[in-house]
Amino acid sequence: MRWLAAFVVLAGASAPAKKDPYAAGDLWKDATVLAELVAAEKALDAHLGRIPKRPRILLSTREFAFKRSLEDVRGAAQATTSDEWFLRSAAMATALGAFAFYEPGENTVHLIPQNFEAAARKREDAQYLSREFLRLVLIHELVHAWDNQVNDLESERKKNRTASQWKIFNAVSEGHAQFVTKQVMVAMKRPEQFQRFNDAVFGTSGGPADEEPAERFL
Repeated sequence: MRWLAAFVVLAGASAPAKKDPYAAGDLWKDATVLAELVAAEKALDAHLGRIPKRPRILLSTREFAFKRSLEDVRGAAQATTSDEWFLRSAAMATALGAFAFYEPGENTVHLIPQNFEAAARKREDAQYLSREFLRLVLIHELVHAWDNQVNDLESERKKNRTASQWKIFNAVSEGHAQFVTKQVMVAMKRPEQFQRFNDAVFGTSGGPADEEPAERFL
């Protein structure tokens, strides 16, 4: 009986735990994020030059992203709409779908780890949790930082009063960030990473990053 009990214990212990293919591993460790930030800065040197002041990098939550985005869209929409449901829906889209966002007043890039993992699981693509993809996201956000520091884009942003002005501003801001990011990824011979980013953020493959109920933000 003692031998049988030992066999049962050993048999149970011999089955290895199944590895999660979409685990972040060391992606969010300080050393990893710093290394990819430095790599992103170097990649941008040939296209824009060095950003005057390196932004702070923080890991943030969807809840924080929703709060900041709601404040932002409320300010932007003062002259165009007072529909609270519409404003919260717009902020929710950022909270659930963006990999990161740049906060000009604090010169801070907020990374949203939950959305990296959600995209990887929904699309069954572990590349969303790769260091290279993190570098791409940082490149995109660093362009926003560069535009704000070099071109004072935030001052221009505050002048917007109408829906048309906001659309034009967003087209210029996101368009420039996308244009430069694509140039960098093509130069790195990794255009598929840029397409991966487009698919998830700009809806070229449809839908938010995952199926988390959006109602909790509304």
